[in-house]
Amino acid sequence: MSEFLQKIATGLRGETGTYEGHDKFYWYNYLYSSMLEERRDEPGAAAFLEEITTVTPEQWFEHFTQKLTVFQRTGEGYHEGLEAHFPLFKGAAPEDHPYPEAFALSS
Repeated sequence: MSEFLQKIATGLRGETGTYEGHDKFYWYNYLYSSMLEERRDEPGAAAFLEEITTVTPEQWFEHFTQKLTVFQRTGEGYHEGLEAHFPLFKGAAPEDHPYPEAFALSS
């Protein structure tokens, strides 16, 4: 395991459960996104990510879904680069939503 990955794993297993201020779900997503697309489905890829972050694919998906639902309702959780995926939702934005362009009927 590279030194960088070892630092992530050590930090996540430490007292704060974070590395560079980010939690295990952030690092799971970062590492998953960094993998070449053809390597994500290789046998052992999910186990590799779980070994480093202690997050299973199911836990990450549930976490991601919860964060997306909050963003859909309130706009909370926006981060730079999210706009590249707009529109994310069908229908119109809730009244006073800070990112109406995230909704197909509001953009």
